[in-house]
Amino acid sequence: MSSYELLLIDYDGTMAETRPAILKGLSEAFRETGHQAPSKEDMAATLGHGGTLADFFHMAVPNATMQDVQDFVRIYRAYYSVADEEDTVLFPDVTETLKQLGEAGFRLVVISNKLSITLTKSLERFGIASFFEAVIGAEEGKARKPDPALYRERLQPLYPQIEPGNMLMVGDTLADLQFAKAAHMASCWASYGHGVEAACLAEKPDCQIRHFSELPALLGC
Repeated sequence: MSSYELLLIDYDGTMAETRPAILKGLSEAFRETGHQAPSKEDMAATLGHGGTLADFFHMAVPNATMQDVQDFVRIYRAYYSVADEEDTVLFPDVTETLKQLGEAGFRLVVISNKLSITLTKSLERFGIASFFEAVIGAEEGKARKPDPALYRERLQPLYPQIEPGNMLMVGDTLADLQFAKAAHMASCWASYGHGVEAACLAEKPDCQIRHFSELPALLGC
């Protein structure tokens, strides 16, 4: 079995296909706030960076005020919560793969830039929450991927006995790969997700999977 003790697994684009719900929420939020939405192609490409909603809105509306951003985020989340239940699905074999990894002795943690409460509800809805020891989602005022402070402030206190070199970050976007590099841990790029291939490969991930179900074989179990 691999020497990795802890697997850090992203949610959006890695375990679940959330892009249709995200794009629907973004389009509606731009419409309701009275701003011209980028094309769906441009929005999808931006998702590949794995940034925050505020970052996304500032890229599309550079002169946006703090109130503009807060309104956009609030409206997006209202639309997304509905679209998520209608359009989001797990990628094939995710449940079976998580079960296999757990039985092989790997400790699993979800680490996502999705709002914590939304992330937890999604994991519970799909019946996969029990596979994870910890769920680390976005919280106001706390570091998010790719900021290495996320490791120091939120992950290391939970696992002080595990060195970054014994952790593997599995994710599909630049935020995942850049976080792993900044925190001095290995990365596995989920190439089937939302990331832009050229940009993600430029980060030189340590390994790559084309389907989530390839993880156990990759890790020797």
